[in-house]
Amino acid sequence: MNAKDMGMFICKLRKENNMTQMELAQQLHVTDKAVSRWERGIGYPDIQLLPALSESLHVSVAELISCKKSLNYSNEEVTNIIHNLDVYKMESFRQDRKADKISLVCMIFVAACVYISGHGSIIGSLCIGAIFAMAVIGLYYLYYDNSTKRIYAFFSLLGLLLFIQFLIFMGMDYRWISYILILYIIVLLNMICR
Repeated sequence: MNAKDMGMFICKLRKENNMTQMELAQQLHVTDKAVSRWERGIGYPDIQLLPALSESLHVSVAELISCKKSLNYSNEEVTNIIHNLDVYKMESFRQDRKADKISLVCMIFVAACVYISGHGSIIGSLCIGAIFAMAVIGLYYLYYDNSTKRIYAFFSLLGLLLFIQFLIFMGMDYRWISYILILYIIVLLNMICR
C-alpha cells in the first residue's frame, strides 16, 4: 500500500462523488488539511476512519485499502490487504518509538550539558534540549521518510539554528557548543551509515 496511490484513489473517488475536500472532511470530522495531506500522499487516514471514509466515498474498506475498485474480493485478498495494513501500522509504530527514544536521549544529554555548564536552569536547559531534539528528529525522519523530506529538512535546520542561537545568546562557552554539535554529527553519521 503506497500513500501516493491511496491519495490519488481518494481524490478520484471524492471527485466522482462531487465532493470538495471540506465536505469530505466534515463528514469524517477531520480538517480539510488532513484530507489534503491524504490526497497528496503525505500520510494515511487513521485506521479507525477507514469505515467512515469508505462509506463516504461509496466503496468497501478493502477497495479503499487496495486503491482499486473491484466487484469481489476473495477472502485471501482481504486477508492479505489487512495483513499489509497491520505491517505498515507496526512499522510506523516502531519508527515513532525509535524517534522518541533518540529525542529523549538527545534532550537529556543537551540539557545536562547546558545545566552543568551553569548557563541555564533546569527548565531552561530542558527547553534547549527539546529544541535540539527537534533538530535530531527532523534528521531522523528526513532519512527514514522519503515522502516528506522537505518538511523534515526544514524542521531539522530550524531546530539546529534556533539551538545554536539560544546557546550563543546565553553566552555559553564554545567548548560546550562543540560537544553538542559533535553529538549532532554522530547522530547524522549513524543515520547515513545504515
